Amino acid sequence: MSNYKKNHFPGNVNPFFSNSDQAYDRMMNNVNNGLESNTLSPFKRKRFKGVILNGYDKGNITSEKTAYTINDGELVDFGDGIDRWKFKFVIEESLYDTDIGIAFTAAYGKSPLETGIDDAERAYRISRMPIAYTESEHKNYTSVFFGAVVSLVQRHGVFFVVSYGGENIFSGKPSPWASNLNGSGAGGNPFSGLNVKNFKPATENYDASVMSMAGDAWWIEILENIIAEGRGHADKTCESGKTYRDFCDTDGGNIGIAHWAGGSIRALIDEMVAFYGKSEIESWFGKKLSYIKKHVKGCTQSKKRIGKYHKDHPPGADGKGGVKYQKCKQTLSWYKKGVSRFVAEYNIPATTPAPAKMAGKSAKERQDAMIKVQRDTYYKKKVKRAIEEMTRCGWPFNMRNLAIALGIINSNGSIGRGKTRWKGDPESLMDKYVLTHDSPRHAGGRMAIVQAAYPIKKPARRSSFSPTVYPKTP
Repeated sequence: MSNYKKNHFPGNVNPFFSNSDQAYDRMMNNVNNGLESNTLSPFKRKRFKGVILNGYDKGNITSEKTAYTINDGELVDFGDGIDRWKFKFVIEESLYDTDIGIAFTAAYGKSPLETGIDDAERAYRISRMPIAYTESEHKNYTSVFFGAVVSLVQRHGVFFVVSYGGENIFSGKPSPWASNLNGSGAGGNPFSGLNVKNFKPATENYDASVMSMAGDAWWIEILENIIAEGRGHADKTCESGKTYRDFCDTDGGNIGIAHWAGGSIRALIDEMVAFYGKSEIESWFGKKLSYIKKHVKGCTQSKKRIGKYHKDHPPGADGKGGVKYQKCKQTLSWYKKGVSRFVAEYNIPATTPAPAKMAGKSAKERQDAMIKVQRDTYYKKKVKRAIEEMTRCGWPFNMRNLAIALGIINSNGSIGRGKTRWKGDPESLMDKYVLTHDSPRHAGGRMAIVQAAYPIKKPARRSSFSPTVYPKTP
């Protein structure tokens, strides 16, 4: 049974020279093993009653990933041909006439089964709990659910589920919840550190709630918290998420809070011209506006495209001219100079000469101006289209559905390849977006944030989805 030692990996580990992640995992596992030993060994017991903590709001846990359940059960294979369930569990003090529950709480934190706590706190507490594996094939466990009481046996420091009674000791009302939304991130940002691997396929429901979408606050929230992953004003640029002053190497040099790249840079430049003036922008780039807008269409990082000509701008008969695909930030000094000048307006010293339109303005006012330029671009390029598509599809207007629409439009406006029109309910489109995206991990990560940030408020059956008919605007 020694092969079941949790998270074991072969070989000696030198924390100074070996893989740092493995070294850290091994050391932390030793700490946890010590906690388990100190917690349970004094009671001279090898069998315990535990409470399953997976499958919150799902009902019976099954291998089908169809429910909106962030902490679903996980199947694992130890290499012996048996697919086992991997569950989080807790020892509940009320099941014993000893102090084992108190000792367990001291080691792992307060019980996730406590009534009166909110869903985010419950999710956090579950994340701290230990793991148990089913002793036999997962198919043999047909009535396991969140709150179910199971019998556990400890073998070589690992816990196994050996039987279950189906009793439910959880008295709280289950509801969808999202991990790491307890404001524990840097600066209280609820999206900081969110595990983007948590995307779950659509459930049988979509969100039929309707909200007032007056003003700009709703789409700015989605832009900064979903698209930018809460990093709009972060100190470091070009890491996870996006900032208002990003100028990154990806896509040939993408820009700002929405990572405008390639042809979409033209929309940002148009808004820069509208605010600062044509002559100002031409001075920043050192090129005529027509030249700038023509050549940014070739900005890319695609190895398949680099060196080839843009289809709209082939070379002339003499082989000269045209627009070649290239990594613009690395190869076009004028492009790097112009974009760098724009993003510098975010935190440029007040002593630096201001654009003519911003003469006499404070550094904060100049920062607000460059943020407004980006937000105005985003509204005209992305938000208006999202509203149009949602109206055409008859989706209810709420934060979840709007975030799905904007998430799709920001990185892959056409579902799948080609110009496939959107159709169906919001959750179906979300699934299709992830499945057909060039990078399902990227798309799934974004939609996992949407799911966590905006749980379904008013469930309605997807099978009965009927598009809302909105009045046509004149």
